[in-house]
Amino acid sequence: MELGSFRLGPLSLRLPSTSLIAVTGPSGAGKSTLLLCLAGAFPPTRGQILFRKINLASQDDQTIARLRRETVGLLPQETAVLQEESLFENLLPFGRKPASADAALLRRWLDAFRLPTDLHRKAGTLSGGEQRRLDLVRVFLSDAPVLILDEPFAMLDESNAGLVRERILEQSRRRCVICSLHDDPLLPHASMTITLAAGKAAIRAVETPPPLRR
Repeated sequence: MELGSFRLGPLSLRLPSTSLIAVTGPSGAGKSTLLLCLAGAFPPTRGQILFRKINLASQDDQTIARLRRETVGLLPQETAVLQEESLFENLLPFGRKPASADAALLRRWLDAFRLPTDLHRKAGTLSGGEQRRLDLVRVFLSDAPVLILDEPFAMLDESNAGLVRERILEQSRRRCVICSLHDDPLLPHASMTITLAAGKAAIRAVETPPPLRR
């Protein structure tokens, strides 16, 4: 796979529909670049990325955007929170106006992530860690079969990181979750680990990862 100056040696992956995939490696190894490629945000200049057997490189921008919406929930490394908008607006997919029942659902998700449940509150008033958890709620609310999480524990204290780890494992039991991680307690629980270094990838698969200890 090649993207500009970033080159990754031969890498062929078939990701299970329900799994936790960890992407690790030193800073600058290309973890974020690989995740953005897998999300369809950056088409590789060489190699192929297939979404449901469709080669992204052969599709127009409109088709790629549709496939990304239908297939991938992406948590970028930097916050995607709309600072001047309410929590409610931040959690709406593509501007859809939900029914009142959806508002109750959003409050339950916010409460589960230890966030304020006032949907009219401006997102910019939240702390950095709260905004990160708000981003995670937005991604988890997606119906996408693949979730791609770049540094999901950034800006989180250990208590909230532990909560997020449990939620990630829950999600991995019903869809494919791909995370970039450093030395995190979640690593041993990944069914596959992709380690990047010097333009090469080492892959380790585990048939039955151990349960997460609280």
